Amino acid sequence: IDLPYPIQDREGDHVTGGGSNPFYLDDPSSVKKEVEYDPEMDMYIISEKVGGRDVKPPVYMTFEEYRDYERKQALKEYWKERSDALSLVENKNAVPNLVVENVGFDKLFGGMKVEIKPSGNIDLTLGGNYQKIDNPILAERQRRQGGFDFDMNININVVGNIGDKLKLNFNYNTQATFDFENQIKLNYQGKEDDIIKNIEAGNVTFPLTTSLIRGSQSLFGIATQLQFGRLRISTVLSQQRSKSENLTIQNGTQIQRFEIFADQYDENRHFFLSHFFREQYNQALSTMPNITSLVNITRIEVWVTNRTGIFQNVREVIGFSDLAEPERIFRNDLVTAIPGRVRPENSANTLFGQINNDATVRSSSAEIRLSQLGYNQVEDFEKAFCRKLNPNEYTLNSQLGYISLNQQLFPDEILSVAYEYTYNGEVLKVGEFAQDVSPDFTQDGTIDTLQKKPLLLKMLKSTANKPAIPLWDLMMKNVYSLGAFQVSEEDFRLDVYYQDPGGGYKRFIPEGEPKGKLLIRLLNLDNLNNQRDPQPDGVFDFYPGVTIIPNTGRLVFPVLEPFGDDLRKQFAPSETQLADKYSYDVLYDSTRFIAQQFPEKNRYIMRGSYRSSSSSDISLGAFNIPQGS
Repeated sequence: IDLPYPIQDREGDHVTGGGSNPFYLDDPSSVKKEVEYDPEMDMYIISEKVGGRDVKPPVYMTFEEYRDYERKQALKEYWKERSDALSLVENKNAVPNLVVENVGFDKLFGGMKVEIKPSGNIDLTLGGNYQKIDNPILAERQRRQGGFDFDMNININVVGNIGDKLKLNFNYNTQATFDFENQIKLNYQGKEDDIIKNIEAGNVTFPLTTSLIRGSQSLFGIATQLQFGRLRISTVLSQQRSKSENLTIQNGTQIQRFEIFADQYDENRHFFLSHFFREQYNQALSTMPNITSLVNITRIEVWVTNRTGIFQNVREVIGFSDLAEPERIFRNDLVTAIPGRVRPENSANTLFGQINNDATVRSSSAEIRLSQLGYNQVEDFEKAFCRKLNPNEYTLNSQLGYISLNQQLFPDEILSVAYEYTYNGEVLKVGEFAQDVSPDFTQDGTIDTLQKKPLLLKMLKSTANKPAIPLWDLMMKNVYSLGAFQVSEEDFRLDVYYQDPGGGYKRFIPEGEPKGKLLIRLLNLDNLNNQRDPQPDGVFDFYPGVTIIPNTGRLVFPVLEPFGDDLRKQFAPSETQLADKYSYDVLYDSTRFIAQQFPEKNRYIMRGSYRSSSSSDISLGAFNIPQGS
């Protein structure tokens, strides 16, 4: 804007000598404007005076001119007053009270006054985002990118009354963490002699004083209370947004109940150290309480993908699926079993000698060299920076040859091991321990811990579990989590049920050779009595380290495929169709996701209870419980 400069005094009278210069201020209060009518001249005289003296020439107007002047001044003052928006907001009487003068309205709502009080705020964000990247690799059109940025948040609360009977309460916040924080409720309260006592709509409750039919809370719908003389009728039509739970407390401790379906095995946490231990598993536990095993693992190192970013106990490792396998060899076109070797050891086949004598395998181009030899990554080997787990991060069963990790592995994580064990007095070794491989030296002769040669290990899990490769069988699928820790034998109960398609839950298979036999007995969970004698008593055998891991709350079946091949063996050879009907084989030869697509097979449920440790805190088994639950 081109403003005139310098600013000069206003010339002429106050009517015709004005101006549009924004720097001109209003006249001071000492300047008095006067209007006089001269009957002789029949004209209006408008003057400006200070102390009774004119400061500007007076202005003479006829009646029509003065009327037009007053009209313009009044219109100007009107728009000035209307443009003051702040006064409208601060004026509490800006919104007048609404009164419906109708007899029927008054009788229905107990009054004629309608009062609505909204409060809150609405935040609306409109913008744009544009960036230019001067990267010569990108095309010219791809260097400029942009788009709109739109966001809206609402936090509003409305409280209203219609008469004395109908009340409105509405609360809505788009940034609320939980659904129960947003409340919508209409409440109609009748008088003492009305048939309609109460009508609620929105977030309602349905409390009942009788113990025969239990009431409920956290409902969304319509609830009514009617009265006909001494007869009271309570009805509700709603959607339930809650569930009820029962807890039993005895002597300061809590009785926890659990229910586990067959497809909920503990995935990516429990692994056999070799196919040899997997094949010996059922036989070793067939004579409980004695474990028929000549194996004793004396030393082990467990390596997983380093996701924590630490630098202690970190090494580059190369895990091989066929390492130390005497019989179950996946790449039998590249690896040959050594005659006379029947147990896992580095010299069980030709793989370890082949890769250990090839210096290129331990270099930075290991993947290229192994690919030239014909090995495929993921299926045959994996190379990664891994960290060695501390002994308190896993549990080792030294007789049965498997480990249980405290933390579940991600699908793209790698698990490799090196271990040493004795078999009937003979010492055998699988993989390489960290101290077995000498570190590389830098030029100044110092040891660089990040430049150590990679370790050659036995791989138990690759970045992609495929049921078609032998690694799939090393993951145990007979371990289930109870959702508890430090489980004690006292008051522990567990049973296995079969959900009959005809209705009901049965503790046995209803037909075929195993008809009438308890499932807990068929699945090898009941072989002993409470005195540890080899006599079934219909009660779960609480055998720490074998059938249950108490500190982590894990249930372990003494058979490899409790609902698959091991259940199928309970049927007679001629009952092939019945075995196919009751066996859940897809749970073990496919991924768990695929197995869950066969609900007609997933009919086995493990139910039970256990007593938690004594504590002044009682766990309700839920989070973020709303008030009024």
